[in-house]
Amino acid sequence: MLQKILIIILFSLFVCFFGAYFLYGKDWIEQAYQNKPNFFFGSIIDNFYPRFWTEKHRFQVDFFINKANQVVLRLFLVISFTSFTLLIWSFNFFQFSTQIKKYFSQKVSKKYTSFLRIWLCLLMLYVAYDWIFIFQNLENWKDFYHPVFLLKIFGRNFPPFWLLATLWFIWLFSTLFLLFFNFYRIFFGIVCGTIFIFLQGFLYSFHKIDHTFTLLNYCLFLLPFLLYSYQKVNISEKYHESWALKLMQLSMISAYFLAGIEKILIGGTTWLEPNNIRNHIHNHKIMLGVWLSNSDSICVMIGLAGILFEILFPLIVLFQDYRILFLCIGVVFHLANFFVLGVGAVFHPWILLYVIWFENINLKQLKE
Repeated sequence: MLQKILIIILFSLFVCFFGAYFLYGKDWIEQAYQNKPNFFFGSIIDNFYPRFWTEKHRFQVDFFINKANQVVLRLFLVISFTSFTLLIWSFNFFQFSTQIKKYFSQKVSKKYTSFLRIWLCLLMLYVAYDWIFIFQNLENWKDFYHPVFLLKIFGRNFPPFWLLATLWFIWLFSTLFLLFFNFYRIFFGIVCGTIFIFLQGFLYSFHKIDHTFTLLNYCLFLLPFLLYSYQKVNISEKYHESWALKLMQLSMISAYFLAGIEKILIGGTTWLEPNNIRNHIHNHKIMLGVWLSNSDSICVMIGLAGILFEILFPLIVLFQDYRILFLCIGVVFHLANFFVLGVGAVFHPWILLYVIWFENINLKQLKE
């Protein structure tokens, strides 16, 4: 009981601090900018941001106000989420600890692992079957090539087409081998997944990063570990450990949740303004989106609904019996992005990866 009281008291103190900042923070920063800080705020600057005293000669005061708001908002969200999680754990709301233990104790059937292996192979083939033609066309734009991350160790010049074509064919044969044959699965899982991710680096080295394949990459990283746990069990056993599958699911949870948090951090209160979504819609001018953008209330609802879905998606772990509902909302979310904002596709890879949640869904119960 004492632990719960301490959590509530500490969270209340943080709320008071953040409230004081949003009431007086702007005045504090302006006073510090004029070399007249109060003792409390001046000591914070001295200990955490001493460069302020020199950088204030380079930037206007609004720059520091915006940056401070971003830092405080991020800190508030982290503390709020941590406190909320601890309170749920302490009071055992929704049988929190029971649901978490149940989630991580579940095993996965060998049949499902075989299905997931086939599905991931087909998904790779679906999204990368034409990359060889894209690489050929990119040679015409090689002057704009700027290698990302580890590709920099191979030099600044765009690699010759024959090299990329060779890698693409190795990836293709490895994927087909993993798809149709039962031996050396772990080896070919590592080869096709690694080359698939490696080839993306060249696509992203022309000043545009796309998150379309992010979740697929995580799943391909973890697939060899899932196949290993599959192979090490006896032939007579129908189930095996599923920690790799759980990490795939947690990757999806993290991707959605962090995307929602980042929208709040970058957009802030502008999500309550209709022009936020309206400007996105007018960038692509999709017919349905343009029609909906005529209503201020609909524009605000679209933005808030998207953020709520992303930050509440982690609840799928607590309410596993309703995972189909979460996934259906996710399908609507991605289809709305496509038909309203012009982002993504009808068969978006993230939608196609919802199968990672189907390992223990009872289809007979769904029909009933």
